[in-house]
Amino acid sequence: MEAVKKKSRSQEERRAESERRIIEEAIELYSTKGYHRTSLIEVGTAAGYTGTLVSQRFGSKQGLLQSVLEHIIKSFKEERLDSLSLATSPRDALRRYIETYLEEIRSRKGRLRPLYVLMGEALGGTPEALTQLAQHDDVLRARFVQIIKDGQATGEFNKNLNVPSASIAIVALLRGVTMQSLIKPEAIDISAVKATLFDAVDALLQP
Repeated sequence: MEAVKKKSRSQEERRAESERRIIEEAIELYSTKGYHRTSLIEVGTAAGYTGTLVSQRFGSKQGLLQSVLEHIIKSFKEERLDSLSLATSPRDALRRYIETYLEEIRSRKGRLRPLYVLMGEALGGTPEALTQLAQHDDVLRARFVQIIKDGQATGEFNKNLNVPSASIAIVALLRGVTMQSLIKPEAIDISAVKATLFDAVDALLQP
């Protein structure tokens, strides 16, 4: 009985490992070729498997896309929550969140490029990705809304501020920097931009 359990766990581990590798390679391919021009066979080959195995694991090309988006969004959420847990005040929480986002731009193996590529495709010919991406935006804005409301309660932020609009503006600032950096990385000094963003957000929220 114990041998059967060990074998079962081993199979589960192998399955988890294959899914992880497939998702990672899909992210890499999406970031350079986009979703539409990437086939399941290419993803499987890059991960060291077959296109058939990818189909077995994820059901279809659309199923793999959904899993990739879930993976990216979940990892962002976990990292940012970890960052916020160290914050000493709402203002500090906001700065840590912005800093975490901007640091991702520096990463060569980052998740922002594939996420933004998929955003662009979702607005065109990949409507199946829109729901998850919209949910991601809802969560992102809601996080800023909560931080701003916390800051209003402590007196750090303007109590008369239109909170939903402020959260949209902050997301817009981050998205604008990210798009410019993805298009021409050498033109964007992330450290300098970070300081300017802090100043801009402070000016937006100050009492």
